[in-house]
Amino acid sequence: MNRIGRGQRNAPSDDDKRFEGVEILVVPSMTADEARPYLAREIKEALDDLECGKDFYPVYAPRSRDIDHRVYAEFGMGG
Repeated sequence: MNRIGRGQRNAPSDDDKRFEGVEILVVPSMTADEARPYLAREIKEALDDLECGKDFYPVYAPRSRDIDHRVYAEFGMGG
């Protein structure tokens, strides 16, 4: 989004000292038809993440819980 917006507008340069340490977000101007491919890509990536999570979380969750319990027991934290 920022890359497209910067290409459309006269956005502040990254070298502009007035904005040092501040991330400038430049929102692009586009029609719904122009934005649709970006939305489709975002949806596809979100669905891929969900699919990956189906394999990841059943393995991760029990291990994470066991580690949490060991840390709580060893360092006297309640939990």
